[in-house]
Amino acid sequence: MINSRLIQLLTPLSRREMSRLREFAESPYHNKHIGVINLISHLSAIYPDFSESSCDKKQLFPHIFPEETFDYQRISVVFSYAVKLVEQFFQVEAFAESNAASELFLLERLRKDQHSVLYKKHLNKIQKGLRQAKIKNSDYHLRASYIAREADFDYRQKGEHEWDPNLQKKQEELDYFFISEKLKDHCELRIRRKILKGTYTPYLLDEILTYVESRKAYFETIPAVNVYHQLYRLLTGHPDYQLESVLAALQKQHGNFSRSEQQDLYNMLLNYCIGHINRGDDSYHAKALKIIRWQLKKELIFQQGILPEWHYKNITAIALRAGETEWVYQFLQDYKGKLHPDSQTRAWRFNLASYYYAIGNPDQALEMLAGLEYNDPRYYLATKALLLRTYYDLGEYEALQALSNAFRQNMKRNKRMTSHRIQGLSNLFKFTKRAMLLRNRLDYQSASSLQKDLHKLQHQINDSQSLINKNWLLEKIHELDKNIRPLSKNNS
Repeated sequence: MINSRLIQLLTPLSRREMSRLREFAESPYHNKHIGVINLISHLSAIYPDFSESSCDKKQLFPHIFPEETFDYQRISVVFSYAVKLVEQFFQVEAFAESNAASELFLLERLRKDQHSVLYKKHLNKIQKGLRQAKIKNSDYHLRASYIAREADFDYRQKGEHEWDPNLQKKQEELDYFFISEKLKDHCELRIRRKILKGTYTPYLLDEILTYVESRKAYFETIPAVNVYHQLYRLLTGHPDYQLESVLAALQKQHGNFSRSEQQDLYNMLLNYCIGHINRGDDSYHAKALKIIRWQLKKELIFQQGILPEWHYKNITAIALRAGETEWVYQFLQDYKGKLHPDSQTRAWRFNLASYYYAIGNPDQALEMLAGLEYNDPRYYLATKALLLRTYYDLGEYEALQALSNAFRQNMKRNKRMTSHRIQGLSNLFKFTKRAMLLRNRLDYQSASSLQKDLHKLQHQINDSQSLINKNWLLEKIHELDKNIRPLSKNNS
């Protein structure tokens, strides 16, 4: 019964939504089928217990048809009607939430019934609301075009012969909507193309870019066009558009976008920085941190007031690589209370361990990591990688070897991690142990032999396609190379 389409539709509903559905089913305007009323009423009463036993059709039948013999076909028909009613309920609820759609249909009805005074009153109210609107994204321009179209219908219906601006207004708003949506989609496509296989055809893109840039000063006053135009040029490497200027434009006009769209826009800029970081440009750590600080200030990273632990971790990592250790420590303390209670302690301890490791205090890092266990495979890998780096820096070869053995045994049992992740950490263990062995031979192996082995290891690291913490490993190889000295006669 859990596979029932009706139960699948009802399961995600909140208590309030379930109660409203019951009221909807009991309204004779929407539903007159007594079986459906009884079914929805009972399901509302047992909400949220939609288990196999409570939703079995034989169990439900007496609540729908009291004192009657079970009839599978009959109750199946009721379920079918109930599904249609729930779908209708979703439509009505969505319409009620969409002020733009409801106001448009009201205008249309008032115009068709020739309620001129009421029509003019509502049209003026809607137009005033549009002028005062704070959010002016592409959806705003689409809504404005619909209102202008409706006003033009009224003008034509009256048969007046005076100039009316609404048709021109409709065309302008449609242009803004079309151009901004095209640019927004192409920004997203540029990002997806780097992650997913596939190609796309940029229909009309060149024409749009040429048109916008021919009226650049004008379109800078249209946030929905200006922001996505600059962002697209940045993502495609145009020399006239740099991260700093695009970020400044977004910060100036970001209030014209909804919160969710602001999140998307800043995340696109952040992904742009991460792309440069992945290509070896470490200067973008500081640039990424600048964007993150703004996101924190505007609370664009939070989800229902909660800071996701992976954002907490990623922010820490980027800030440490930017060299902002003091800021990291304060961030970890200030935002610990914003984490979900279930993950607060482990996320705080893990990231504080990362901080201690970064400032050269591996003993404190080990103390923070002691006893931490993670069900999430990503945290497991990150913790083991941090422990490995710490053991290496402390010269704890036996502890490193034990960690490596435990990891290998765990991987044999664990089927949740992707092979790519496993290989990345396995290679880190393998190369780090080799580096540790070479470090232990500094005092008794000849310089030429050490350099030969070291350069061989360096080439293997560089050639590895699956390796986490590669830059850290290469730094350690560089340190070893600087420490190679000719052997004294006593050690030769």
